[in-house]
Amino acid sequence: MSSFAERLRLDPRAAALCGFTALLFIAHSVYLACVTEDAFITFRYAQNLFAGNGFVWNVGEAPVEGYTNFLWLLISTGVLAMGADVPAASQWLGVVASIAVMAFVYDFGRLLGWTSRFAVVPCLALACSGPFATWATSGMETNFFTCWIVGATYFCARFLTTFGARDAWLSSGCLLLASLTRPEGVMIAGIVGGAMLLSSANHSGASKQGSGTAVARCLVPLAAYAVLVTIYIAWRWSYFGYPLPNTFYAKTGGGVAQAIRGTQYAGLFALHFVFPWAFAIGLGVWARGRTQASDAPRGFALLCAAIVMVYTGYICAVGGDYMAMYRFFVPVLPFIYLLTGVALERASRATAASSGTLVKVALFLGLVGTGFHSTPIESAWVAKPELMHGNYRGVELERWYVNRHRVIGEFFAHYGKPGESLATGAIGAVAYYSELSVQDVHGITDSHIAHHGRAQGDSLGTGLPGHEKADYPYVFGKKPTFYMFSRRLRERPLPGIPQLVPEVDALVAREYKVGSVRLVDKVNGQSGYFSFLERRDRNTIAR
Repeated sequence: MSSFAERLRLDPRAAALCGFTALLFIAHSVYLACVTEDAFITFRYAQNLFAGNGFVWNVGEAPVEGYTNFLWLLISTGVLAMGADVPAASQWLGVVASIAVMAFVYDFGRLLGWTSRFAVVPCLALACSGPFATWATSGMETNFFTCWIVGATYFCARFLTTFGARDAWLSSGCLLLASLTRPEGVMIAGIVGGAMLLSSANHSGASKQGSGTAVARCLVPLAAYAVLVTIYIAWRWSYFGYPLPNTFYAKTGGGVAQAIRGTQYAGLFALHFVFPWAFAIGLGVWARGRTQASDAPRGFALLCAAIVMVYTGYICAVGGDYMAMYRFFVPVLPFIYLLTGVALERASRATAASSGTLVKVALFLGLVGTGFHSTPIESAWVAKPELMHGNYRGVELERWYVNRHRVIGEFFAHYGKPGESLATGAIGAVAYYSELSVQDVHGITDSHIAHHGRAQGDSLGTGLPGHEKADYPYVFGKKPTFYMFSRRLRERPLPGIPQLVPEVDALVAREYKVGSVRLVDKVNGQSGYFSFLERRDRNTIAR
């Protein structure tokens, strides 16, 4: 088999198409660029780790695994050690990882026997995809994680054609990096590793010798993966006290209602980013039986479909997400577009004279329908989902939040004093820029609320994902110096203390007062009075 580099040799027109696709993606990702609120949670952990305080949210407190991206956190810490700008560096790394994803996807197509030009089709779909572009420059690990699972699947597909030890090791290595990046990597490892073991067992059984050599070639690297991941999980469990990240406990617990919300989330994703390819998929179904199957690696379509189906089921089970551009579905986008490419390639080989034109029409509809959600027009034509930020409007909203939270965080950095603390439900940029001790109202970085917090809406699983649990008596029992109850800038200072929840209203009225300061949010083009709660005895507390 030719090497990975050899597979990327292109004719001049295909090379130009690849270059155009890469430039289109970069332009798209810059156009939608926004370091998201949640990215600053990781950066805050990186600050503390770099300072020698360990994996803690607040210095001096017990470790809480309020992140789900261990490897990304280590990289962020390394960037800090080099004196570089962590948010900017994370965006560049996300873009590089995304281009690597497209390189894997291109070579996947070549592995399937597609022409060098046709192999660019799923890459072009990724370049036009708002979710893929948005999360490339989000500062989060989403596309970095996607790179490793696509790489693992690609090398698995190569292994299924040659049963070579090198591909098994490369696939297992990618699975290890994926599992260190996000916990879902272990789930992908079960699918990919299972495919390698099952296929190699069938291959050994069908061979004349039946020696099991193919099984051994994948069993050893997979065993090495399992040992290393087990060590990592054991360390996490002993360090943080729980088998899963704290974020999992904070965001789940809604049972059937949570699964229904997740299913609705998946349905909206399918409507916005799969439906544009319905004509292409239909052409593939029509062409089935009219063309011979391509010489694809054994079980390729089943492997990709299994990843899409299992990952989608997982997303439904955990209740989906609220952030812009369907973050949770980014890791399966390459597999969806590869399967769509299979349908289009099959249709392109159909005997009907009009098939070439139909394929071009299907490709045009898919690309335009996908890219539509990255434009301001989307806001006028598509209603905002109830429990999501939305697509293009979601990116704009995320930018607004982060800019406002930075202004507020920088205010508290100057107004706050050493030893003081801030309680808030918006813990990302505010915590990163204020550098105060920050108490999380919703439990992402607080194990008590994550495990014992109560639903703030009708019931768990029906509210905004990740923002449903709280325990206000517990939060105010820790006597935070400040409480941020709003990010709004008003025309005049708030005259009185707002009502929060009945359990703490009397305590808050007794121990807190309203503070107001005029702030200028230049990026968002707004100014006004920011109001917050401040302890009445603040100036008498020893520091």
